[in-house]
Amino acid sequence: MKLRPGGWAWVGLAGYVAIADTILIKSGKETMSTVFGDALKSPASRWPVILVWLIITLHLFGNYIPSWLKWLRSFDPISGLAHVIDR
Repeated sequence: MKLRPGGWAWVGLAGYVAIADTILIKSGKETMSTVFGDALKSPASRWPVILVWLIITLHLFGNYIPSWLKWLRSFDPISGLAHVIDR
């Protein structure tokens, strides 16, 4: 299977998370997952974390949104930023 550039980006991201969490675990520090979970528990950071999580989810799964919800794709700031930079 030949990986496209987006596929290599996923490999890089997964590799980064695996390596970073391994280093953090071995050094006895909190992992990325632990910090994410703590952020969801905190009243001060819960909603910003949920908002960013929703933006990333919308961006990643925008092509799979049912046709009656396609208007949601207009709220994808990641793709919007890419189009602005492309100009």
